[in-house]
Amino acid sequence: MNEKRTSIFENGLIWFGAGVSLAEILTGTYFAPLGFGKGVLAIIIGHIIGCMMLFLAGVIGGKTRRSAMETVKMSFGEKGGIFFSFLNVLQLVGWTAIMIYDGALAAELLAELQQQNLPELATQIAPDWDLPADAVESGLKTLRSHLEQAEGGAALLYEMT
Repeated sequence: MNEKRTSIFENGLIWFGAGVSLAEILTGTYFAPLGFGKGVLAIIIGHIIGCMMLFLAGVIGGKTRRSAMETVKMSFGEKGGIFFSFLNVLQLVGWTAIMIYDGALAAELLAELQQQNLPELATQIAPDWDLPADAVESGLKTLRSHLEQAEGGAALLYEMT
């Protein structure tokens, strides 16, 4: 029986998808508020570097038919594998904390949005994004409408995280 294997291109798409998410882009803004233009450039450069590293690690694992942690042990030995396993767990705990923080910020923002005067808020936001105030107000009304449709906002928050 022929075994189905993914191509290098398919692996590249998998690792690209793993490396690019709105949550991690938002998280980057907490640590380095660069402004929109520099921030987008930093995100693009960071994703190119990060995705390339993940992709190449995936190629090594694919060629040797080993898991990521097994390929780490090839280079760093048994103790190095344990060290990188620990770092992975630490990273996952940290990422969980960031997701909880993002969820709290989203809940706070949505609660405030329910109380806001939308035309006034749109006028304040529009210049930052170089958009017409009426377009921003329309988007805010849509967001508020979706929020009101979700029971207590919980369903929308669940979908956003």
